[in-house]
Amino acid sequence: MPVLGLNILGDRSLPREKILLDVAALDAKYHVVMNNPGLADAVLATGADVIYRQWDDDHANQREDARQFVRNRHALAPPGCLLYLGNEPDRTTLAQLNRWTTDALDECEKLGRVGVILNWATGNPEGADWQQLRGCVEKAYAGKHLLGLHQYFGAPFDAFRTWHIGREQDVYRAFGDRTPEIVITELGYVHANADGSLDAYRGWRGDLSADQYADDLGKAVGHYVRYGIHACLFAVSTANDEKWGTFVPSEAVIARMASINKQMRLQPTSIRRGY
Repeated sequence: MPVLGLNILGDRSLPREKILLDVAALDAKYHVVMNNPGLADAVLATGADVIYRQWDDDHANQREDARQFVRNRHALAPPGCLLYLGNEPDRTTLAQLNRWTTDALDECEKLGRVGVILNWATGNPEGADWQQLRGCVEKAYAGKHLLGLHQYFGAPFDAFRTWHIGREQDVYRAFGDRTPEIVITELGYVHANADGSLDAYRGWRGDLSADQYADDLGKAVGHYVRYGIHACLFAVSTANDEKWGTFVPSEAVIARMASINKQMRLQPTSIRRGY
């Protein structure tokens, strides 16, 4: 089961041919494509499942009508794409977020779309929060929609197990065998400051070698494959991108990711729910 796909920033003028070569090499089930319907269509044509995201969707539940949000994305995303239903919501609006997400899923179903809900920031939410989100999570499960989470790790990798890598276990504890399929819509390394805080704009380049980064990704995959979880590496852009360049996987990292995916494909897996 290939686990590692890509989170592709489609508005960064990257050569489509190179992206599609990397997509083919990884042979992953899921990729996120942002802000580029044409690229999403091209990735979809490879046989992968594309989760289409259109920015600005941060805290969308606090700014936009749920049904109109879905209709807007539906109009942009090529047929067959899954719709990314908001990004990194605020924990202070859980009841409203639950209603908004339930309405968004209802609209997806009217339009024949599959939604990817919540897409929580790494380290979120708290375990008790899932009870307030029961309505939308149960609707996602019933309608075969997906649950998106973001999971980042710093150095050393093991210090980020459970709290970041593995935080989906809170969902399994809350919903058990009625948990929607989980996709890590953003996975990657993020620089940890001396005080333990994370620098959201500083990735692996400059902190780790390509081999070290790939080794840590392999550790994450070793966890995910036990639960049937797929993950999309943040982020495909240009290495000189002022904001996200330090997150961009090098050719060596892509090659190692492809090798990890092949190894995971050859290993029989027994999906388990929770520890």
